Amino acid sequence: MMSVFTEKKSIETIDHKFLISGHSHMECDTDHSVIERAKRKTTMKINHPYDWVQLMRSCKKKTPFIVKVLDIPDFYNFAQLLKGPLLMKEVNEDGVKFVWKEAQWLRYSSEAPGIHKTGLP
Repeated sequence: MMSVFTEKKSIETIDHKFLISGHSHMECDTDHSVIERAKRKTTMKINHPYDWVQLMRSCKKKTPFIVKVLDIPDFYNFAQLLKGPLLMKEVNEDGVKFVWKEAQWLRYSSEAPGIHKTGLP
């Protein structure tokens, strides 16, 4: 998806940085905690995804959640790209094995198409 944006849109570079497991805290972690607390305190049954929407909209916090319900047209199928212009490779251009779970930073660039592992080795 990122490669498509840099190729077809006016975006030159996208840096996708991953947090190091166990050494991170993101703002969304606090949001998830608010939702989990609301779930524990409610007597409302969660039987359908829409029930989660209602629960999230009812959460008490400084800035209320803006919940957008997505429908089928809101989703894209990027699996086809792996059968065409993009290929999933196990080694990089230098023949060095690329281990996805060790990646901490990926760069997508319109100048050099493809995915480039940068940052820490």
